[in-house]
Amino acid sequence: MRVFIACLADDRTKKFLLQQQERVRRMSIGGRYTRVDQMHLTVEFLGELPAQEVARLITVVDGFTGLPGTIVCDHLGRFSRGSRDIWWVGVSSARLIQQQAQLRSLLQHAGFTTENRPYRPHFTLAREVRMPPEAVQRLLMQPTTPYHMNYSGIHIMESVREHGRLVYRSLHEHPFSS
Repeated sequence: MRVFIACLADDRTKKFLLQQQERVRRMSIGGRYTRVDQMHLTVEFLGELPAQEVARLITVVDGFTGLPGTIVCDHLGRFSRGSRDIWWVGVSSARLIQQQAQLRSLLQHAGFTTENRPYRPHFTLAREVRMPPEAVQRLLMQPTTPYHMNYSGIHIMESVREHGRLVYRSLHEHPFSS
């Protein structure tokens, strides 16, 4: 099973993310847009994990002593994939970045394979976006009004295909203590 750890977007944040998604949609020629019920901020991607390892993962995650915090969604960005890019809303939060590094270390120490690349927190808005170069530059130059979202825990998520659609399901919630 494909597994990752995430902070889920609340309803107010989803509304903000939909507004940002619409900014991208208006400038694009096409793409695959993230459904509102699937919007999340990945904290750590673990990839394929045997189903029997989920119980051990839950034990490790429940041993993580994270603190609630606030993230600031403050810019649009993209991962360039030739003519089909991934567009996202970038997140600023020193606490989240610090906690992500601590969680990654805890997971590695427990024997789980984590990503090697630096953590770039974001909410994915769309994949395979096609957009004229001048529209890309214009959109990247437009300021994004900062938006604050409180988070108070993390979820172990499963990524599955149902009826040809990607679906993310929470397998376990780990709330943080104040």
